[in-house]
Amino acid sequence: VRVSEASNIKVDDIDFVTGKCNIYAKKTKTWRIGFLDAKALKHLTDYRLELSDKGIYPEYLFVSKKGKHKLKESSLQNVLKNVKKRAGIDRDVSVHTFRKTFASRLYRKGLPPMSIALLLGHKDFSTTAKYYIQIDKDGLKFEYDRCMNWCKR
Repeated sequence: VRVSEASNIKVDDIDFVTGKCNIYAKKTKTWRIGFLDAKALKHLTDYRLELSDKGIYPEYLFVSKKGKHKLKESSLQNVLKNVKKRAGIDRDVSVHTFRKTFASRLYRKGLPPMSIALLLGHKDFSTTAKYYIQIDKDGLKFEYDRCMNWCKR
């Protein structure tokens, strides 16, 4: 998700059974569907339990420590900076880095580029192809081998 989308996710936008998440894109003023895997759902469930233990039952998913306000985009970016610092990561990392990595990994695992574009909320597929799907020489060899193995079936 874009950082602006993450800050606006409400708890009710997430189905904690199926992992389906409704995402509103301020940029395009449209809704799309995203998905959370079991690991992400577990972390979000633990986070919500931690909040409920403090008597906090927020409307928005990401909230201030006292739960009175949703986190703004800048606050989410600061959270990431603090996590990066605690993890000892030296390189530049942003919310957008995760978005780009997500798209590249999906592509390497075989998800069709058009599906990736839908998950990212791109209206124009060329944006996904140009900026998000990274293929290096090793990736090209992997794609070739994957295709050749599939063609042999």
